[in-house]
Amino acid sequence: MPTPPRSAHTPWQLIALLYAAGLLAALQYAKMPYMLPGLSSQTLMSPVQQAIALSVIGMAGAVAGTFAGALCQAAGLRRTLLWGLGVGLAGALLPLVASSYPALLLARAVESVAHMAIVVAVPTLMLSYCSAADRARVMALWSCYFTVTYIVAAFTVPLVLQATDWRGIAVLHAALTLVVGLACSILPRSDGPSVGTVKLSARSVLNAQLRLLRQGKLLAIPATFFGYTLLFVALVSVLPQLLTDTPAAATRLALLLPGASLLGTLIAMVALSRGITGHRLVRLSGVGIVLAGLWLMWLPARGPAAHALVLLTFVLLGTLPAGIVSSIPALFQAGDPDITLVNGGLVQFGNLGNFVGSPILAAMLVRWGWVSVGCYLLAGGLVVSVCLIFLRRFALRAQGLS
Repeated sequence: MPTPPRSAHTPWQLIALLYAAGLLAALQYAKMPYMLPGLSSQTLMSPVQQAIALSVIGMAGAVAGTFAGALCQAAGLRRTLLWGLGVGLAGALLPLVASSYPALLLARAVESVAHMAIVVAVPTLMLSYCSAADRARVMALWSCYFTVTYIVAAFTVPLVLQATDWRGIAVLHAALTLVVGLACSILPRSDGPSVGTVKLSARSVLNAQLRLLRQGKLLAIPATFFGYTLLFVALVSVLPQLLTDTPAAATRLALLLPGASLLGTLIAMVALSRGITGHRLVRLSGVGIVLAGLWLMWLPARGPAAHALVLLTFVLLGTLPAGIVSSIPALFQAGDPDITLVNGGLVQFGNLGNFVGSPILAAMLVRWGWVSVGCYLLAGGLVVSVCLIFLRRFALRAQGLS
């Protein structure tokens, strides 16, 4: 396959295809709440076992996200993506034959391998294909793939359940993965890290992890993203029940909050296209989130003011991943092999934030009640703001500014 030529034009059809691969990786998370009732009757899971099945991919990402970056450097981006989609196809079908809980965990472990391979390879390939002028905008678009998946799943998966059962979700996921995988097989090779740049071994993976943790330029973006995921997943899981009185109202709010976040991402894309830098966008949103946290401490949970402020907060939260991920082009040139390591760090630190955020907020709520939400927002906003100081410093250094 020839290497795609650098031009002033971005091949949006390839970007859309890669984005579809990312949506299917996110569906590995989004489909499980709908499949769990049927899987529970098939494998006789306890509530604790259900929670473990839900969190397998997150735990794997938190531990081995950097491994996926090293894999991309060793095997090449296109090959890693195709293998990831192939493994994902197998993982989507395995629950159909999982007659026991260990077999289901194996299926989820297979999907976790596919998930990490896809979500590290896809954004790096996007950067290698798009023009320099579109790099920040493309990264902003990529940053909302998880939110888009959850919103689409909320509207479409219940229709699949009405027509079939949980097995229909698994078959549809596998079929879509097959179609996208076949389409991705015609992708041109990228200008990214070449095959063999890094030899994949336990030592190389350990060295990659140590480099990520030691070098501020590599760590700045994943650490800032950790602050975002610490907030988003915990709040979107807890707030619908705290702010409403009925299950129907909680369901509506559970859709509204990701929708508000997606609106924030669209606002961020417009801002980035008009020349506002990613780190400036994050700084403005971080200040807004801190102020929202302070204000929420003094508002009653069930009042309209709290509802409006929470929706505004989620709009601000939606700008964070766009601003954070779009900062990659400010720190790294296209084709820099360290981009794969940073994307692996995003997977690792993002899943770490997802994993620890909800238990922390739950423990705070048990101890202090509603005021904990404001305190949690304040703390998360400060984490983002502190990390942003280092992100901006390295961005300016990469641009040759003092």
